[in-house]
Amino acid sequence: GDLHLRNICLFEGRATVFDCIDFNDELASVDVLYDLAFLLMDLWHRGLGALASLVANRYFDAVQTDAVGTGAVAAGTGGLGTDAGFELLPFFMAMRAVVRAHVTATMARDGGADAHHHIAAARSYFQVAGDLLAPQPARIVAIGGFSGSGKSTLAEALAPRIGAPPGARCIESDRTRKAMFGVAASTRLGQDAYRAEVSREVYDRLEARASALAEAGASVVVNAVYDRADRRQRLGAAAAAAGVPFDGFWLAADPDALRRRVRERVGGPSDATLEVLEAQLSGDIDEMTWQTMPADGPLETTLEAILAATRPE
Repeated sequence: GDLHLRNICLFEGRATVFDCIDFNDELASVDVLYDLAFLLMDLWHRGLGALASLVANRYFDAVQTDAVGTGAVAAGTGGLGTDAGFELLPFFMAMRAVVRAHVTATMARDGGADAHHHIAAARSYFQVAGDLLAPQPARIVAIGGFSGSGKSTLAEALAPRIGAPPGARCIESDRTRKAMFGVAASTRLGQDAYRAEVSREVYDRLEARASALAEAGASVVVNAVYDRADRRQRLGAAAAAAGVPFDGFWLAADPDALRRRVRERVGGPSDATLEVLEAQLSGDIDEMTWQTMPADGPLETTLEAILAATRPE
């Protein structure tokens, strides 16, 4: 019930929560997303939007994996499944900002040397609450490319810049595949997990989740190889059916740069090896109708180019 940055510390190398609400069960027993929203709002208010987006996405990623691993079934979520509630985060965050503004304004009313500071802080929280509630049209953005092209890094950098705070929901093939098998994103899967029928199910889920989120009002960044024209076309059709704008981008990089990145990659959800990359490079990506973006240069250059391409005319 009191999950903000002043109640989180780094203890023995791990983020540790302390000083929860333990004096009132009614105040402490809240919707888990309302609890999470306090941290997200605090990060957003401090200008740490990228971290707010990352925390929100990792939370929903964990919920997805846990639901599969425990056999839990999300009922009454309108097709959103474990993504249900993501579209409500701006409202929960705004509520937290208003409460924080009220508490801070009350402290200012009590007077004292810090009264002017509390007044300024209260006003800033009210401003943030208004910003959080500002209408933000939903859209779907897809990032495709071979292994090592930087899809995941770019998607995470793009998410807080797309849609309503704390940003777009990032859904990616690697994490979706791991969640289907009920394992952590860092767990390496065997070849059976990469059979054609499994990959087909992964892409079907990406399309369904992106469409459901967009229909609910949330923006989405979809991250997968998308080296097949039929999969690219289906995702675009899903966005059209949801009634939201769609932009697809293909990240192009020098093959030697891709090999180096895959070889040097440590951790992360991708199981791609050099052998997987070579198979991708030798394949046919068919006619590329998505916008091709050079991915050899700095991340910020590619990010700004994509943002420019997705801005309304």
